[in-house]
Amino acid sequence: METRTYRDAREKGQMTIEYAVMFVAITAVVIYAATHFIQPSVNSFFNGTAKIINKSVEEIENRFS
Repeated sequence: METRTYRDAREKGQMTIEYAVMFVAITAVVIYAATHFIQPSVNSFFNGTAKIINKSVEEIENRFS
């Protein structure tokens, strides 16, 4: 009976390690995607917004100068 319990515990530990490895792999893929695909889009969005704001500020300054 002890052998069966030891085997079950070992298999459960093995499953836990497999889940941990999968979690790490998925997390790595998400981080890679965020830095290589999402970040440029976000930077582009904020740069475009900053250009619009700067242009508006320049127009307001020109009107009141």
